[in-house]
Amino acid sequence: MSQAHASGTDGHVFESVAGVSSVLVLGPADDRMTASGCRQLLAAPSEHAAHVVGVTYDAHAEFQERIADQGAPDATRTVLTTDGTDGSSVECVSVSDGARLLSAVRERVRDIDGESGVVCFDALTPLIADIGLTRTFQFLHRLMPELRERDVTAHFHADPEANDRQTLDAITTVFDAVVRADGDGWELVWKRHTE
Repeated sequence: MSQAHASGTDGHVFESVAGVSSVLVLGPADDRMTASGCRQLLAAPSEHAAHVVGVTYDAHAEFQERIADQGAPDATRTVLTTDGTDGSSVECVSVSDGARLLSAVRERVRDIDGESGVVCFDALTPLIADIGLTRTFQFLHRLMPELRERDVTAHFHADPEANDRQTLDAITTVFDAVVRADGDGWELVWKRHTE
């Protein structure tokens, strides 16, 4: 696996991961900068996306709005959540726990087959706390080939302050790129070369 390290303007960092199947986003949870980075990652591939899927433990209004703002005009927009929140602009599907959440994600990704899709997985940190690192890693390891096969672009949020270094090092290995909030901007930590 080759790696590339870079930093620069946010636009440059997010352009460098455009079209990458899976990006790990390291940034504080519920932070404006993290939300802004998420919007940039959602916007690039999803302008014409037929399916937009948001995955979260807490479907707060800002997250629902972030998902509702993406995709083609007639795109399906779904938020998978464990908190049972309903939104007017997106279909919210409540699931009972982390294990059910994972099953629902795989079902939604399979529904994207043959059409363009984008996924924002804003739930890695609470998922690891709920079902453990091993099960989360297994889920990610199984999901990545499905994302690539269906040409779905996805990014996954983790809070580096809520996870120890060993946990982050373990889950990092399944992603195609990693970006990190760095002061007032973003840094490309590494990107897998697939050429």
